[in-house]
Amino acid sequence: MFVNTAAPEIKGRLSITSGPGVTNCVMCTAAGAVNLAIHTQLTTRDIAGLVPSMKRTAADGYSVDMQAADLTAFVCEKTGRGSQQLGKMAKAFERADDSTNEKPYPEAAHWMQAFADGTVYAVYVSGFLSGGNHSKSHWLNAIKAGGTIRFFDFQANRALQALGQAATGGQNPASARVPILGITSQTEGGSSWDMHSDQQAGAFDTGRTKSLVIAFPP
Repeated sequence: MFVNTAAPEIKGRLSITSGPGVTNCVMCTAAGAVNLAIHTQLTTRDIAGLVPSMKRTAADGYSVDMQAADLTAFVCEKTGRGSQQLGKMAKAFERADDSTNEKPYPEAAHWMQAFADGTVYAVYVSGFLSGGNHSKSHWLNAIKAGGTIRFFDFQANRALQALGQAATGGQNPASARVPILGITSQTEGGSSWDMHSDQQAGAFDTGRTKSLVIAFPP
């Protein structure tokens, strides 16, 4: 299912700049949660029309907590499911010690594992990619099936063009058993398999990662 329908690049008269498809992660996650739960085919274009309050970036007074609230309300309405949330971001960036109300990934993973098969998740991840030293943050989906939780990044499911060539797995959402930044996987991977390995280029270092998680049990 092709979810991210916004342009990843905008070609101007003087240069090529990032388009809305690059900052669409919360909209992709909202669509992905509904699609995983009830097998619909929502896209980010649909989300933009159905939830006009949802903004692509946590800026201009619109926080990650507001994104989470909009996402939760939309998914519950569309799927008829309830929700539970672990962690929050309120005032996290005002603290001198740089701590947050996000939960370390091992704690979040343990909490997610306690839910029944068929549970769908929206996960806000922040931390470092494996082998990297630059902090990243991202919204992505997960689902528990057969006792295993697998993460999906539907933002990577887009027609990315790099130097005139389609990126790896351009029609596929990246997936793994650990949190991932699928755009990195899609841009740097050498084959489609590189987007579905726990060691893919966009895999987060789970020892240096925190999460806010919203669960939508069946």
